[in-house]
Amino acid sequence: MDRAETLMAKWLSERGYQYHFEPDDWGVLTCPDFRVVFADQTVAIEVESIRSWGGFANAEPGKVFSRTMDMALRPVRGRIKSAAAQLKPLAVTCMPLVIALANPLNRPVPFGVDMVISAMYGDPSFAFDDDAGRILLGRNGKLTNDHPYVSAVIVIRQAPGVRETAQRWFDENRGHFDTAQEVAQEARRLGAEGAFGDEGAVGIDLVETVGGSPRLPLGFACGPHDTTWGPTADGKGIERKHKGDSAL
Repeated sequence: MDRAETLMAKWLSERGYQYHFEPDDWGVLTCPDFRVVFADQTVAIEVESIRSWGGFANAEPGKVFSRTMDMALRPVRGRIKSAAAQLKPLAVTCMPLVIALANPLNRPVPFGVDMVISAMYGDPSFAFDDDAGRILLGRNGKLTNDHPYVSAVIVIRQAPGVRETAQRWFDENRGHFDTAQEVAQEARRLGAEGAFGDEGAVGIDLVETVGGSPRLPLGFACGPHDTTWGPTADGKGIERKHKGDSAL
């Protein structure tokens, strides 16, 4: 397994799900990475890693440059396209077909769940109703008209919450130290002790697609760091449905 596949396997194991890695009896020429059994239903998952430097690939040191949203999201859209091709031969089945994306090399591409939704369904636009934000569907989405058999896209997150907790500590405590070196030394000590959270934890954002493809069983993304997103009632946007095993 590569690093992204290892993260997916870790998450599945922690949830207690039965799975097989690269089973050779799919009955198709491609070999999706994981066959998962959950709630008496079989799910196929193809995992892809972000490897491209995106808009930074040709950036010159010391020079200012800009990039369009479409260019920024191309590495993510490319991985969605690649994974969908692996899953396509299984489209004749009734099983949910899922793409899982990871960025284990920390490439400088937009990889938050909102940006992945934009890669799926179009460059981002937002609406706010009663303080509740909705991500609306725009242009250039990789799943807007293509690959209707895909049931969901998973965003695999490493050490969820650790960076945010460390940043809050830094903001609240940096004034208590005389030098930047002292701050960094204390931050490393606290990080090694796990004060900012579990560096080995894995969470997912599960984004269900718009359309009539087979649905994942309810409660699939049930870990403490997981979220579930799905179509709005009018089918024109994506909104968050659940966090962990509790409805929002």
